[in-house]
Amino acid sequence: MSKIVVNGEVVRAVKDRLSIKGAIASLLPKGLLASIKEFTGQDGAYYRYGREDNVINLIVEAVNDSPTARLCVSRLNQFLFGTGFKNPEMAAVPVAPNATMEELVRQAIEYFNYTDGFVIQHKYNKAGESARKYIIPIQYVRKRLSGDFIYRPGYGDEPGTFMYNFTNMVVPSYDTVRLMSPAEVRQMIEVQVKRYGEQLGAFQYVYIPRVGQLYDKYPMPTHFSGLPLLNADAALALAENNLVSNTFKPQVVIKTSVLDRNDEDKYGMTEYDRMVDEINRLVSPDGSPVMLLESNNPDLIDVIPLDTKSRMDETERATERIKKGVAMLFGISPVLIGISTAGKLGDNQEMVNNFKLFNLSLEERRKLLYQALAYAFPEFDESAFEMEPLSLFDYVPDKVIDRMTDEQVREAFDIPEPEIKEGQVQAVEGQSAGLNEAFTNLTGKQFQNIQRTVRKYNKGEISSEQAKQLLMGGFGMTEEQAGAWIIEESEEDGAAS
Repeated sequence: MSKIVVNGEVVRAVKDRLSIKGAIASLLPKGLLASIKEFTGQDGAYYRYGREDNVINLIVEAVNDSPTARLCVSRLNQFLFGTGFKNPEMAAVPVAPNATMEELVRQAIEYFNYTDGFVIQHKYNKAGESARKYIIPIQYVRKRLSGDFIYRPGYGDEPGTFMYNFTNMVVPSYDTVRLMSPAEVRQMIEVQVKRYGEQLGAFQYVYIPRVGQLYDKYPMPTHFSGLPLLNADAALALAENNLVSNTFKPQVVIKTSVLDRNDEDKYGMTEYDRMVDEINRLVSPDGSPVMLLESNNPDLIDVIPLDTKSRMDETERATERIKKGVAMLFGISPVLIGISTAGKLGDNQEMVNNFKLFNLSLEERRKLLYQALAYAFPEFDESAFEMEPLSLFDYVPDKVIDRMTDEQVREAFDIPEPEIKEGQVQAVEGQSAGLNEAFTNLTGKQFQNIQRTVRKYNKGEISSEQAKQLLMGGFGMTEEQAGAWIIEESEEDGAAS
């Protein structure tokens, strides 16, 4: 047994590295979540970000270590950025030398989904204008009580992360510098270059505040409260590797009489030597499912099947449970990251509700992102930064949509009821309410395919005539019904006027 100290508490753990790491990790959330405090250091009074001043660093590393968390962040990045700016010209707007608006926004989104926040660094020209903008690692920034910031590469990281020691640098807030005159900005830059050897400009600190003990001072994402779950997911990969490489693999045990240890064959091997070789082969990564054991009693010679299925099933259930829990922390429906399969999704309405909540969460994040970018680029209004959303249809397997009713599909994917004008649909004998066979019992998958055709038309990939032909040929619609889905530009203009 070894004894280690964490935050003044004594932890006893076996010498195994993983056990010690697990013991430490089990204490971190309890000690850190409620410990954002005012603190006075060498750079004045600031808000200490956790007992060890490294909560944000732990958040980043926990996500990096968890394959499922990384996948969740990746999916959030895709949905938040969507297909890009609604105004394609915005993507190429320069924000710094050799850097565009799209690159800046993608970096901001990455940090936003990791930590619930991001930092824009503004660097100024001689006219006192914010001329260059960069995204810097939010984990290296701490807030001072005076409103400015402490910045140092490697702040809060484990010792030895960087080869060189960096100095803490005090950087003003973008809010403050916006109120300065050009002369004051030039003086600020001069002082920074003299003190630090470079212009640091000002920081725009963007984040989602939470309710709690000074949780309005730093981002505290929901997934940090589930840090043990992220650690468990990270451990799963290692556990799977150990299970494959080192564990007991036999599914059958064969007992025999005592093997000879004296008589050697032409290769110099006894029966016992060959048994040892067989055991070594069994525990290799591609080990055999059969193991041979010897017995002094010939009457005990037997073939014994071993039940490994229950062990494997339990491991699989634990894996699925942990991965679903991580997805829940990020507000992601498991089906969007390929975890759940048909028959394991539970109630369809629950999945519909998850999709609706996911869309609401995305909308809230987009709103904060647009506001921050409009504040950083006052020459543009918020609408200039709006992005074209992705369709959930493209990320949900067909077999899942097939299990949903048409009402659930409309609700989950926000599909409006098709407007069918009076006289457009002719009644067909044997059907009611004036709907013909094209709209009777329309499945979720058919809705999906209809929507894909409409999107292709809206993006200009196919003409209106081609879209109508696809709808008429693929779904048995009349020309009038297809026209209800495909709206001509002239009709839209007329409606708008």
